Amino acid sequence: LTARAHTLRGDFSLASEAYRLAVARAPELADAHAGLAAVHAELGRADRALEAYRRAVELDDSHRWSRTYGQLALEAGQVDEAIEALEAHLQSAPGDASAKRDLARAYAANGDTDAAIEALRSAVSLSPERAEWHMELGDVYRRRGDSEQAHAAYRRATELEPDDSRFRLAEARALLDDGAVGAAREQIEAARKSAPDSRDVALMIGRIALDEGDLES
Repeated sequence: LTARAHTLRGDFSLASEAYRLAVARAPELADAHAGLAAVHAELGRADRALEAYRRAVELDDSHRWSRTYGQLALEAGQVDEAIEALEAHLQSAPGDASAKRDLARAYAANGDTDAAIEALRSAVSLSPERAEWHMELGDVYRRRGDSEQAHAAYRRATELEPDDSRFRLAEARALLDDGAVGAAREQIEAARKSAPDSRDVALMIGRIALDEGDLES
């Protein structure tokens, strides 16, 4: 069987060996390196997968693998590498909202909140229904100290998915940062109604109780 056939059958160990032989026989073949990278990723070998993707990208500048390469690099904590790969991918696929969101996460991990906000705003404009992305945008605004924009983003996330307690809790944290304890409590109580067994909700209730010295709450 070919390396691809082994991969399709889910036999990644045999696929890995087949791709290694393919790379040895034709080291200039980018597809072989990319195939080997994908198999390494399936086997949890992040370092080897990144190494193989690097070689594939070096051999073929079409950016066919830059998206997957960038995502894997981000997951592995290789932030600069992720940014480079995702930016390259977006040059050829500027409408890929998910890639823009991943790029925003990479920028944020690198401490570049302005670039992260720009990328997330672009992602949200392409996929405005993604409530979680609005929350992430709010998180970056909050990190930058832009309270008004953070609250607006959290509110939009809640409007899109009112039963998801995460968005109300994010708003509550931002309100607590502002010293608006009463408004934060309202958001937490609303979150408790939609997720009465949530540990995060219980922790937030406990936080407010400690802040107010009211351990009966």
